[in-house]
Amino acid sequence: MSQFNINSVCTEYSTGIRVQGQVFDATTNETLPLANVYVDVDTTIGTAADMDGNFSIQVPKGTTLVVSFTGYHPFKFMAEEGFTEVYLQTDDQLDTVVIHGQNKKKNYNWL
Repeated sequence: MSQFNINSVCTEYSTGIRVQGQVFDATTNETLPLANVYVDVDTTIGTAADMDGNFSIQVPKGTTLVVSFTGYHPFKFMAEEGFTEVYLQTDDQLDTVVIHGQNKKKNYNWL
């Protein structure tokens, strides 16, 4: 039975580098609020950008980060200390989603 040492994991990430940045639409240059920023090999470690597209994450040096947002191609980059501007390209190849529903009329008699 193997043991998991949470202290070693916390130490590894707390002694890493702080990556800060902002996420933009590559065409319009508008910020992308709540974009996802996470470690490529471990999607449980990550953060979300704020409403202005700003993010901050602490990871070990040499980590590959992924920035993703619905409707855009994910972008991978090597984490470097400092500020990074990320420009995401739209994904024009998204499949169309069709949702079919039914209207059900219900009568209520409260008397």
